[in-house]
Amino acid sequence: MPNLGAESVSGGLRGNIMRTPGQRQQNFALEGLINEAAAATSADPIEFRINHTTDQRLIDILNATAKEAGWESGLHHMPKPPKAV
Repeated sequence: MPNLGAESVSGGLRGNIMRTPGQRQQNFALEGLINEAAAATSADPIEFRINHTTDQRLIDILNATAKEAGWESGLHHMPKPPKAV
């Protein structure tokens, strides 16, 4: 059998992260935590994510998604959670 070469091709998005058992639940919890951190600092959730990543693909996706959804910075803050008594 002759030697064969292989080449990796990426479409720009990471598609394998949601394939493991429990990953959806973990992502849901993580995104909720990020939203709570943004609310605790009175930051817009999209801007908070952009300010805390260096992944240019993620920044591009967040900006494109916000634009497509008509997201207006500052109008979608989560309410601050009530304080425990």
